[in-house]
Amino acid sequence: MKPYFLLTLANLGSALALYIISGFLGLLKIAVTRADGNDYTASALMFANIFRPNREPVQYFAPHPPGYPLAIRFFQFLVAPFARHYVWLSYLLSNISLSLLFSSLATCLFYHIVKQFGYSRKPLLLATLFIFFPPNWIVWKLNGMSEPIALSFAMLAFLAYKRQRYLYSGIAAGLSTILNFEFSLLLPIWSILLLRRRKVGAVANFTFIPLAVLASFVVDYLLYGDFWAYFHVQAQYFIYYRGLGLVASYPFQLVVLSIKSPLYPPLSLYGGFLVTVSSFLLFGLSTFRLARKDKELCIYSLVILLANSMILHPDVARYLLADWPMLIGFAGALTSRRSILVAKYLIVPCLCLFGCIYTILFYYWVGYG
Repeated sequence: MKPYFLLTLANLGSALALYIISGFLGLLKIAVTRADGNDYTASALMFANIFRPNREPVQYFAPHPPGYPLAIRFFQFLVAPFARHYVWLSYLLSNISLSLLFSSLATCLFYHIVKQFGYSRKPLLLATLFIFFPPNWIVWKLNGMSEPIALSFAMLAFLAYKRQRYLYSGIAAGLSTILNFEFSLLLPIWSILLLRRRKVGAVANFTFIPLAVLASFVVDYLLYGDFWAYFHVQAQYFIYYRGLGLVASYPFQLVVLSIKSPLYPPLSLYGGFLVTVSSFLLFGLSTFRLARKDKELCIYSLVILLANSMILHPDVARYLLADWPMLIGFAGALTSRRSILVAKYLIVPCLCLFGCIYTILFYYWVGYG
């Protein structure tokens, strides 16, 4: 139990340290209220309007699946005593608490997977790096996003799949999907993997994934009378606000756009050229390396990479976080005693420090850039 405790302590301790640093720099409000984390908090507050006549504008709720706002609402009862008479604050604390707790769980699950299946000689070192890298992972878990909890269920689905408990894997994948639509990609992933294992009948266990998507659309219909509200709002947001479409004309079009116009506003909002290109290069190289270690993990990463290459979202680096095996792809470099020492005392500390600096600069840039 010691490694799990140490990883949890490192994750929560680093988050607290970054909150304190952000506070000293006047960036704490930006850290916890900007970006989509604030939208999830608002959605949780508005969820009570589902059967009430005075419903909120569609743009506040439809872009997000109902799973995470509902989780925030339930968890709010536990944190409400710490924010009496401040309803919004209690929901904000609920959101941040859920994000940090499940990011700790995701870190522990990552360590467990790496250790159990022998993906690295130093699973604790790799799991420590998972806390801080890629750097946008820190930004979003501190902001209160659905990625940590959705990622935790995706890892549970992978564990259940490896143990051939396909029903449990399907349930976990369905929960992951209703929390974050990015994880609906688990359906083609598991389908391909099960076909490789010649277990066609087991694919039926993953019908929980399309059912989760259907349930989300039904909620949108009950709220707004529009079954396709999610797509209508997203299309309006991209076309009229960002000047981009929803789907790329060809793979990796976003990379081409970022190279041609590195300061193009819709791209520069999330780091533009640097973040977009480096993310695709990093995850692409990892996918290539995974082919030597575990072909199933390689297929997992490849499906996510190719799917995201057809999205014209400027925050594609966030969607690529669904590719949690990325660090495992580079674990093969830790083979000799010298490489382990270099990673332990130089590479990992530098990457962890880079992640923290990137997070602070991101908050400053969003608030004052």
